[in-house]
Amino acid sequence: MLPIDKSGKVYLVRERKYAVDEIQTTCVMGGIGDNETPLEAAHRELREELGIRAKKITPLGSDEILGSRIASPHYLFIAENVSFGDTKLAGESIEMVTVSSIHEAIEIVMRGDITDAQSCLLILKAGQFLGV
Repeated sequence: MLPIDKSGKVYLVRERKYAVDEIQTTCVMGGIGDNETPLEAAHRELREELGIRAKKITPLGSDEILGSRIASPHYLFIAENVSFGDTKLAGESIEMVTVSSIHEAIEIVMRGDITDAQSCLLILKAGQFLGV
């Protein structure tokens, strides 16, 4: 999920990715519960990771980044008109990163400072969706 507030600020997360043993900046991510739709999971993950509530969440499609190895669809959403409340972090060390605009987020991707493929794809798709 890529949350964007009314002023156009974009919110990302920084957290340790244990598989690669480094701290990375990514979009908000998470799993889908057994009885959840992808949209319900998007709302829950925004609340859990950053304490964000979104008035509007728009699907931007899905990807199969690991499609040649396993079936693992990732659903891509842009969350607009967001507000902040309490977070319910599940013991993870997650830090919110605020970026001034979708333009700046795209620049960060193009510089190679965000390397997570799903996050890169979502930020670039969001830029196109928003007419950047």
